[in-house]
Amino acid sequence: MRDDRFRELVRRAAPLTYATRCQLVADEVRRQYAAPNPLAARAWLDEQVVTLAAVPGTMVGRLLEQAALAANDGKAPAALRAWAFDRIDASDGTGWGAGADSPAMWALLMAPVPANEEELAWLAQITHVGLPGLRTLVGDSARPC
Repeated sequence: MRDDRFRELVRRAAPLTYATRCQLVADEVRRQYAAPNPLAARAWLDEQVVTLAAVPGTMVGRLLEQAALAANDGKAPAALRAWAFDRIDASDGTGWGAGADSPAMWALLMAPVPANEEELAWLAQITHVGLPGLRTLVGDSARPC
């Protein structure tokens, strides 16, 4: 099943480098976003966001805390995407044409929380988000090594 495959991918990626983990997530998001049934793909991506909210160290978990949204709220993924989009600088139009419903947003939400400036820069690059906005979202975890 597709859901189990993605969850297993995330689990197995844990010991990999931060850049590789982010790339795996971004690739899967792009693959899903390009699926023949866009509505079903977006619903699946939101389902993964809800699942990953319970996984320690994910951006979605961090942002749910900041946004004061409940992960089990059926509206949480859309509300969280909108909340996060309002706080970032989508510095490059690449991947952000649909605003909060863009593939870059799902990749950002499903990414691991960066632990330092190097990882923060990588996440900014892969999601095309300006560093200041991303730094604000991430909070204290991305301090220099």
